[in-house]
Amino acid sequence: MKGSSIGSLLSSGTWTEGGWMFLVIGSSVSFVASGSFSITGGGIE
Repeated sequence: MKGSSIGSLLSSGTWTEGGWMFLVIGSSVSFVASGSFSITGGGIE
């Protein structure tokens, strides 16, 4: 589903309008997730 949405953004040329925000949100979620793992001593390491 998300893959199709990204493809639509790229093909329709609206990547600069909404795509960057998607990346920012995705990066923030990843950062928070990794931070939570670090704080809780997550089992990655």
